[in-house]
Amino acid sequence: MGKAPGMATTALFDWALWTAQGAAAQAPTHGVCDESVINGCSAGTLNDAAFPDGPAVRVWRCDGLNSRKCVKWIFENGVCDESVRNGCASGQLSDHAVPARPNAYVWRCDGLNGGDPSRICVKHLPVNGVCDDSVRNGCSAGAPNDAAVPDNATAYLWRCDGLHGGANSDKCHIR
Repeated sequence: MGKAPGMATTALFDWALWTAQGAAAQAPTHGVCDESVINGCSAGTLNDAAFPDGPAVRVWRCDGLNSRKCVKWIFENGVCDESVRNGCASGQLSDHAVPARPNAYVWRCDGLNGGDPSRICVKHLPVNGVCDDSVRNGCSAGAPNDAAVPDNATAYLWRCDGLHGGANSDKCHIR
């Protein structure tokens, strides 16, 4: 009856480990992972170079008899980046997670690997200032700015300031 592939290599590794440990008058040690922490070994010798890490996972091996791969998932909370539309500084975009608004883009950044989702992310649309000359300091869009333009003897003057990067209006007036 033949041995399974890799059995000879494992036996040789175990023998070499036992020989090295035996020379130090110690019994062979099993490699045992402690996955509650990154690079945790409750027994055996840490071998961080045994496996490559991924973007959301840390992988290592605890060398000894019966070594195995150890894995620790790293969670990532969702964080908004409101400098751009649908921006996430971390996490994954969830564009349909929140209802749309007429004057803003809204989205959420979902957490990864058990991380928490972000709050609702908002990027307001630019609003240009537009005069409403039917009332004093009236604006049909934007915010009134009475101090921007001094009144004169024949008219009240103001400006409608743009919002969220929108342009300001010209002079607004009412007699």
